[in-house]
Amino acid sequence: IKGRRIELNEIQECLSSFKGVDKCVVVVKENSLGNKYLMAYYLTSNDELDEDLIHDYLKTILPDYMIPTRIIRLDKFNKLQSGKIDIQSLPNIEDVIRADYVEPRNHIETALCEIWTKLLCIERIGINDSFIRLGGDSIQASKLSAELEDKFEVNVSVSELLNLKTVSAISDFINKYQKDKLNKDE
Repeated sequence: IKGRRIELNEIQECLSSFKGVDKCVVVVKENSLGNKYLMAYYLTSNDELDEDLIHDYLKTILPDYMIPTRIIRLDKFNKLQSGKIDIQSLPNIEDVIRADYVEPRNHIETALCEIWTKLLCIERIGINDSFIRLGGDSIQASKLSAELEDKFEVNVSVSELLNLKTVSAISDFINKYQKDKLNKDE
């Protein structure tokens, strides 16, 4: 993926080692535009376990390029007649995004969603979607930073973008920046 060798078994072993993960599978998926990404799916009986906890854990033991784009909790794995997990039945990132989708509420959020769509090659992006979880990286964040400067005349560093994470948070940052600039100009 993106020119790097990915060891799915290694990622799966790390995910399995997280306390509370009963069973898991990691696969390479491809979006509608042909871009490949990692998805992880797990089963657990622990209601407290969530994607963020697992994501943070994996970041401590795997390189960034081996961290799955999304880590999805499922109720069960569909099985083939052979007893193996039916990989084709696992949801794609677009399916997960559609389930969590919150539409833009203003012109800044709308513009940000359009920019992200172009950068990440994902058709429908909501305001609570995470840039990193959608497959964004520092190179794309650098491009996003340049786009924001052109479109909104706001200077946002790559590290700030990666910390802000969502369209909603970046929109709030832009609004605050523009208000502060307006107050200084008066």
